[in-house]
Amino acid sequence: MSPTDPLLAAVSGIANACCPLPGLVTGGQPTDAQFRAARAAGAVTVLDIRDPMEPRPFDEPALAASLGFTQSAVPGPPAA
Repeated sequence: MSPTDPLLAAVSGIANACCPLPGLVTGGQPTDAQFRAARAAGAVTVLDIRDPMEPRPFDEPALAASLGFTQSAVPGPPAA
């Protein structure tokens, strides 16, 4: 991904955000606004790998659905 890629720019404020492969973004918890910016930049899927018991700052599945994301959860282990 080039530094001028809109998706990379959209996620630049997300903790630990990186693009290991073209079109693939990894990172920490995005805010509502960052979800919206990523969608506007062309993101289509959200993969949630957090522990199901981890608190969420807002209803991500509802926001993802309202924005037209495909969302999947693959629960990871609890944080140490």
